[in-house]
Amino acid sequence: MKRLALLLPLLVLAGLLTPAPASATATYHSEILRYTNAQRARYGLPALKISYCMKGRFADPWASHLAAARTLSHQSLSPMMSTCHGSAAGENVAEANVSPGRMVEMWMSSPGHRANILSRSFTHIGVGAVRGSDRNVYAVQDFLHYG
Repeated sequence: MKRLALLLPLLVLAGLLTPAPASATATYHSEILRYTNAQRARYGLPALKISYCMKGRFADPWASHLAAARTLSHQSLSPMMSTCHGSAAGENVAEANVSPGRMVEMWMSSPGHRANILSRSFTHIGVGAVRGSDRNVYAVQDFLHYG
């Protein structure tokens, strides 16, 4: 992880990783959260609250890692639960050049991702999204149940 932290600024400088401007990234994150909570409301579920622990320590760095590697994979859930003091965790990852609404639609079309979004167990979420050099957005939803 330390290597990744040193490598990311170099990739940005070299033009190989082009994160969206901070305001655009923040908007993408908030829109993913908004669309995710709209899906939950549609099924009578409470809105997920933002977990800054999940966002800052897991979702954001993992989205950056995925964009730099130009691949999709999941990270271990155990560190999320221990670091952010949760009793259950889940993760959705995706990569596409689409709007935040379409990204959530893609997750909702997949049974496993849909199950995470609609899980009654999860109460909090961290969202990360980075635009890679391939112009695709690498998005991460990290879910947590505190307790």
